[in-house]
Amino acid sequence: MTWLDLLLVASAVLAGIGGYRLGFVAHALSWVGLLGGAALGYAALPSVVAWLGPGTSSGELVLVAAILVALGAMVGQLLGSLVGAQVHTARGEGLGARTDRAMGAVAGVAVVAAVAWILTPVMSDVAGWPARQARDSAVLAALDAVLPEPPDASHLLADLLGEDYPQVFAGVDATGEVGPPPAASGLDQATADAVARSAVKVVGEACGGISVGSGWVAEPGLVVTNAHVVAGQAVTEVETSDGDRRSARVVAFDPVADIAVLEVPTLDRPPLARRAAEPGDIGAAFGYPGGRPLRAAPFEVAQDLVAIGSDIYDERSAEREVLVLAASLERGDSGSALVDPTGTVVGMAFAVASDRSGVAYGLTIGEVDAVLAAVDGQGVSTGRCAA
Repeated sequence: MTWLDLLLVASAVLAGIGGYRLGFVAHALSWVGLLGGAALGYAALPSVVAWLGPGTSSGELVLVAAILVALGAMVGQLLGSLVGAQVHTARGEGLGARTDRAMGAVAGVAVVAAVAWILTPVMSDVAGWPARQARDSAVLAALDAVLPEPPDASHLLADLLGEDYPQVFAGVDATGEVGPPPAASGLDQATADAVARSAVKVVGEACGGISVGSGWVAEPGLVVTNAHVVAGQAVTEVETSDGDRRSARVVAFDPVADIAVLEVPTLDRPPLARRAAEPGDIGAAFGYPGGRPLRAAPFEVAQDLVAIGSDIYDERSAEREVLVLAASLERGDSGSALVDPTGTVVGMAFAVASDRSGVAYGLTIGEVDAVLAAVDGQGVSTGRCAA
């Protein structure tokens, strides 16, 4: 039993006791207040996320979102309970009152179950501990066995928390067992320092939040990143590892491949060589996790396969050649250059597994080269925000 199971069971018990004491009618009024308060808390999330900035990890953002929504819900429920208490006082006793109390207890437990049922896909789609808790929860598994498929509410937090990775596999994950990430990347310090000069942070505001990712210099004045990083941005900037920030113009945007190319004429950084990856290759992903300073995370290529997933808007089917990586990556690492010990790029990170730690996905150099070849120097639209 996980801590999520303990929380759900405790919440159900307390809700049942509270529902019995208040009765169904009064309890319903308290839940109306709770839902209204939660809605107000959710409405405040974009402002809070923007205030926190891009250096906040996805797990921290999930915690902040949960606290803010819960706080609004508690205040709303308190106000609703005050109104409900007046109804409870005027109710009197008798068969009708006992029936009302019994229905209140059932309603309290049912509401907790409904909330858990609705939030299951949200937690499953947020990489890291939320997905692990949802996967290992005995309570959620029991609800899943007896209730229909929950509505997909994952976009509610995805839009706010930047969990906008495209769907890598439309069906069952085709990857097998993936070993742990390697302890070292194989890059010596001189090579790592040289690569770091050409690894940039990609930053912009889109749809009420801050979008942050990583990129790398692929050609003189051209930076490659993921399309979902810059989707919906009116203004895009790149920042080098030493803090130098430059304006960028998007000259290629492929939402199916999930690749974008940025033109930064004033960026005087050398392009990185590239080659096709092979299973067993090791190296480092040069990215800016959570918008924090540049980090080189060790990786190993476990598999090279063709994956049928969806585009960044989850609307069209997308066929991509994908590298399955043993690597501990996180939000902000999207667009990271996957660099071998010689300093050569063998792929680009674009997603992490939501149901297991230490597994990520990269796009092959063939996918990157195809988009680079189509660049004609003209600016293009970044579309709307990724789903």
